[in-house]
Amino acid sequence: MILLLECEGLGATGPPHNPTEYVEYEVGARHTGGVGPVPCPWHAEQTPSCVLSLRYARFYCFGCHAYGTWKVVG
Repeated sequence: MILLLECEGLGATGPPHNPTEYVEYEVGARHTGGVGPVPCPWHAEQTPSCVLSLRYARFYCFGCHAYGTWKVVG
């Protein structure tokens, strides 16, 4: 599934230079409440730290504190 992530904020600073990112994540039927952790598109990391809420169509990264909404685009 391809998702469009729209970042509303990045830690204490505002939105990043490029606030929208298209990312592809595997979301299976067993994921009912949330997916993650998955790699964050706004910072380089070795251990995934971004979680997606399926119920609320929101995401949050525990590494860089990016947060916002997402929607399915493909």
